[in-house]
Amino acid sequence: MNAGKRYCLADYILTIYIPSDINFGENLIKIGGEGDYLSSITVSITEDNYSIVTDNSGNWLYNRNLARNGQLSISLQQVSDKVAQLKTLFYLMYNNQSLSEGLNITLTDNLGNLIVTCEDCVITKIPDQTFGQESATQDWSLLSGRITF
Repeated sequence: MNAGKRYCLADYILTIYIPSDINFGENLIKIGGEGDYLSSITVSITEDNYSIVTDNSGNWLYNRNLARNGQLSISLQQVSDKVAQLKTLFYLMYNNQSLSEGLNITLTDNLGNLIVTCEDCVITKIPDQTFGQESATQDWSLLSGRITF
């Protein structure tokens, strides 16, 4: 008899490592786990790794692309304390003209198994700040120089 599979977003932890030349006060931000108001995490590579070229005679050739740059999206409820931390981090990075490296980010499960690594990341912008009758989500977008699954 096969056991059923179980999934819970709270079992995943996103860790943002902050470069030493940013005076943030802490060297990392952890997002995820229980009670953190995390709605979703999405990691995507920008370019296709393979494309195909064909000719009229029926020949084909696969072109391999070694680029692994991409995008990371973190969706948080606006009531999360992490939103204020991400806003502060964005402004510190934006105003630091001598910043030589971006953020390194990892996604792990609650057992410590590494799922994905995103290197040299930058926050693209602060998401829209919407204040309505109910709490909204904020989608934080980051670019990554290299993503390794």
